[in-house]
Amino acid sequence: MNWLDYVIIVTYLGGFLGLGYFFKDNKSSKDYFLGGRNVGWFPLSLSVMATQLSAISFISAPAFVELCVMHRLQCYVRLVLKQVVQTYSLRSIQQMVV
Repeated sequence: MNWLDYVIIVTYLGGFLGLGYFFKDNKSSKDYFLGGRNVGWFPLSLSVMATQLSAISFISAPAFVELCVMHRLQCYVRLVLKQVVQTYSLRSIQQMVV
């Protein structure tokens, strides 16, 4: 690796540590993990969707499709439908809690 690569990695890590220190308004670990119980259903569902659509999903999806002998379109349609169901279930759960 070149010296510029190390500079980029250190800057990246330092930036995220700085953001974490700047935005640390958590009073306890429970407040940290539950987001203060004030996160809406839409940002929460986007967070879940972003977590499930990570880089590993795009790398492993073609292998999964080939392994299960499924058509690619069917695999992605199921993924989108699953996200919609999760979004509305998170919304209904949040309304029950509040």
